Amino acid sequence: QQGRVWYDLDELDEGNHTLTLKAWDNYNNPSTSTIHFVVIKNSEGWIENLLNYPNPVSGQTTFRFDHNMAGEEMDVEVKIFDINGNAVATINAQFTDDGYRTKDITWNGKTNNGGNISSGTYVYSVNVKTLSGKNVSKTSSLVVVK
Repeated sequence: QQGRVWYDLDELDEGNHTLTLKAWDNYNNPSTSTIHFVVIKNSEGWIENLLNYPNPVSGQTTFRFDHNMAGEEMDVEVKIFDINGNAVATINAQFTDDGYRTKDITWNGKTNNGGNISSGTYVYSVNVKTLSGKNVSKTSSLVVVK
């Protein structure tokens, strides 16, 4: 019902690419899946598809993003800011991803001092640093409903 395929594509040119994979199950039923991706050959870090779910948030939420830092130890800081620009919560995580999507970074919906957060719109910033010197940030927003 599921599986994983790992195949290095080291010699691809920069630019847009399409990969189509066709597989068969034990009953010889085929299934095809196509993905589109972009090859960027640079040493700078990047973050894409930054999101938190659920959003709107009524309790806890989980942050996740795609990146180009597979195999590197990452120090990740997520800061949540209120409408006035005050930092109300900070989440720190450290991990190494085998792939190009982060592990879940969970926030309990509380302020740094453990208080309840008020309903409203908040901006959050994700900052990632690696030992190899990559340093990248991205921001997005979330809504809290109580």
